[in-house]
Amino acid sequence: MNTLRQDLEAKTAKSLSNNEQALQEMARLQHQTRQFADTVASQVEQVTFLQAKMQQSATPASAAEWQIAEVEFLLKLASRQLHLAKDVRTAMTALKEADVLLAKVGSVNYLPVRQQIARDVSSLDAVPVPDLVGVSQRINAMMLGLKPLPALTATPEAEASTSAAEDATAGIEGNSLWADYKRKALDTLNDAVVIRQYDKPLQMQLDADARLHLFQLLQLRLENLRLLVLQEDATGFAAQLNLIRETLNSYYPPDQAKPLLAELDDIGKVELQPVIPDISASLKQLDSARQAETARVLQEQSTQDSATDSPPPRKRLMQ
Repeated sequence: MNTLRQDLEAKTAKSLSNNEQALQEMARLQHQTRQFADTVASQVEQVTFLQAKMQQSATPASAAEWQIAEVEFLLKLASRQLHLAKDVRTAMTALKEADVLLAKVGSVNYLPVRQQIARDVSSLDAVPVPDLVGVSQRINAMMLGLKPLPALTATPEAEASTSAAEDATAGIEGNSLWADYKRKALDTLNDAVVIRQYDKPLQMQLDADARLHLFQLLQLRLENLRLLVLQEDATGFAAQLNLIRETLNSYYPPDQAKPLLAELDDIGKVELQPVIPDISASLKQLDSARQAETARVLQEQSTQDSATDSPPPRKRLMQ
């Protein structure tokens, strides 16, 4: 037992020693890894700084290259304004300014770029730009001119039927007891049953509170329509127009609803989201033209260098 205990203690001590060595090695590796990570991060920062410095120092060599770089910037600006902000006017202005700069460069290689810019300007000029402010003002004018639903009164036919009942009551002649009973019975019947004839459907017979609520509902829907116009939400704009038309057709008399419906039909013709053309071809054409221009300049330089390095022609000896 003592021998086994000593053997076990020796093995335990050896295991503890091995574990301590392994922990020390792991700590050393962790410290080394942390140093490597810090070194890599520092090198990445230095490389990024050097790349930024090289990009800043790599300026165009001539005024023409500066103008071409500005043309590229204007073409990219036009594309971003058109597809991100839906700003057709700014995109058209940027394209025209790029064309002016290309005209100042005066190179034949950039002529296809100018032709493509002219086509892009023509396509943008055909885009129907919605007058959002004008449409909003028209809807606001409709809200100000909207009147509550008028109260419906009895028609002449109803008045005629009432007068006919009164004539029938008055037509009972005589002062007998039976005639008196007949007059009382007709008066009671006329007071108990009231028959009114209207020239509108039954759903139109609204009380004062219902007419006020309907008026407020129309005001709210028109205000929502104006907000949808400013947000350029074509789907919500069309749905809201249909709701307003349905309300006017269902509850308002034709003479009062007709001008409002005509105004809504005219406003509904506005295209809030017109089809935007693609103007990226001019930028691609500029890249091709720049490569062609660079190749031409390199070829001219190569020709000049070869002409400079070639020896002068020898004079022939006269025999």
